Amino acid sequence: MTSTTTTTNDPAESYIVKLKDHPSVDIKQHIQAFAAKFNQNNQVHYKVTHEWSPSFVKAYVGTFSPHVLAELKRHGDVEYVSENSEVGDFQIVDQKDANGNDNAGWGLSRINRNEQLTGDPASVNFPYRYDGSLETGAGVDIYILDTGIKIDHEDFGGRAIWGTTIDKKEGDVDDDKDGHGTHVAGIAGGTRWGVAKGATLIAVKHNGGQVEHFVKGIEWIITSAKSRQRPSVVNMSHGVPKRNRFWNETVTKVR
Repeated sequence: MTSTTTTTNDPAESYIVKLKDHPSVDIKQHIQAFAAKFNQNNQVHYKVTHEWSPSFVKAYVGTFSPHVLAELKRHGDVEYVSENSEVGDFQIVDQKDANGNDNAGWGLSRINRNEQLTGDPASVNFPYRYDGSLETGAGVDIYILDTGIKIDHEDFGGRAIWGTTIDKKEGDVDDDKDGHGTHVAGIAGGTRWGVAKGATLIAVKHNGGQVEHFVKGIEWIITSAKSRQRPSVVNMSHGVPKRNRFWNETVTKVR
């Protein structure tokens, strides 16, 4: 749903308005009431660009003039207002194996033991005692909310499938043109270096951007997991420049 307002000075900042769990009116009525109140005044700005309704979270996204923003924060049905922050990926870092040797690497070896690993990753071969089966993780879905997955990569053995692309734009392709999501999927469930070598890897591609886009991805994952009725894991390798309450609370709801 989109509510538009004509103003002479539209704010560039985007915010997420989180309603309380039991507001006095539903989210659509809340938005309609604010739009009716402020749309008559072209000196203020109230524009809703996305709402989660119905959804696992009661919230909507928009741009608001300072006066409207202050009134939203004071409103009895509003739990809080959070910035719609930019979200960034962690970059892939190329690192050679120890002396070029074919070993498990620090990451796999670390999850294989209780004690702390010691030694220089550049000079020590780290063992990983695996049960030898490629069925570990079979029947489990691992959702990778990232830049996509190269699902035809040989290391996935046909276990990677395409889920969706969030806010797909014209010209977007269902593929990983960045490589980060494929890298993460390989750690989670690649045949050679992955932990759960039998799991199904599901690509949920984002196009970068703000918190709202990633929450849309989480919403899609929840719907998919309920439909598939299988044990599920979600991996998101992202960061925001500062603490974002809406982001943190939304991620917590997925557990």
